[in-house]
Amino acid sequence: MNGPACANAYFIPPRRLRTHLRAAAERGVEVRVVANSKTSTDSAPVYYAGLNFYKEFIGGGVQIYEYQGDQTLHSKVMLIDEEVALVGSYNLDPRSAIDNSESMVLIRDSAAVDDLHYALQQDLANATLATDDIPWSELAKARLHRVVEPLL
Repeated sequence: MNGPACANAYFIPPRRLRTHLRAAAERGVEVRVVANSKTSTDSAPVYYAGLNFYKEFIGGGVQIYEYQGDQTLHSKVMLIDEEVALVGSYNLDPRSAIDNSESMVLIRDSAAVDDLHYALQQDLANATLATDDIPWSELAKARLHRVVEPLL
């Protein structure tokens, strides 16, 4: 796994992060994100708000994976070049950015980063690669949730 990879339970990334992830992918960096699927999420509004960005990411070369099953993925981890990890309580959504008291830890310990790499590989093994072929009915729900996104 080269380049950044992250897992985030509530993936509604702000514009700045979207810009940086797409820019990395456009430079040839493999960028992968694991987020909850419609069946694994414990918050349908958050799933649909995040779905708004799939076409933008996929079109920009970012790979979005949807965690499968009926258990919610609650990981909040990012690995960068298998050397550095960020772990914490911070969801990539408006509430975490503005209202919640969230924290992240930067980890450079190679053994800990290796353990997180293994865990992220397990999450990827239980996820499917999303496509930009999203049914119009799902896109309509996503657009509706875009309106309430700041409240999520």
